[in-house]
Amino acid sequence: MTNIFNNSSRLKQIVELSNWQLYEVTAPEGAIKSVSWQEIQQKGPASYYELNHHYIFAPKPRYDQSLRDAYAELGFGTSLRLKSLEDHVNMVGNGAIEVGGYLTYCFTRLIFSPTVLIATSPQSALIPKPPAVMIPYSYVIDKFEKYFKIVLPEDFGLSAPIPMPTVPKPQ
Repeated sequence: MTNIFNNSSRLKQIVELSNWQLYEVTAPEGAIKSVSWQEIQQKGPASYYELNHHYIFAPKPRYDQSLRDAYAELGFGTSLRLKSLEDHVNMVGNGAIEVGGYLTYCFTRLIFSPTVLIATSPQSALIPKPPAVMIPYSYVIDKFEKYFKIVLPEDFGLSAPIPMPTVPKPQ
């Protein structure tokens, strides 16, 4: 028996209105698994979201474009952008940055824990302390309807595409 997030269809609509999608990347033991962009694209976007599952955001690719290329072309991605600390009511977050007068939590993943939705990114050498936002399920739709935004390079005074550091592939 699965535990489907009750508002999956509405959350999916909100995300897809921004031309982004969520893809499941849950490992059998409940952790985020390492998969290639090609594997993610072949699996296709999630139709609904389950508790104890992890999802990665990716932009909708053009018909002639790979998912990896669509993601690389943008350079930035999904966020919750709050005008003030008062917007934090009914959620807890850390690691926000200021972008254009907004407190901005950038993230690449949604983790549907047993009790709250967690929006975060994986820890890496480039992001040793990634932002994280925890939202009780009863407030997820309200928060995403009000604050979900795509962060664009222009928000930082940059132009796309953003050059990304290259990491050598293991042999």
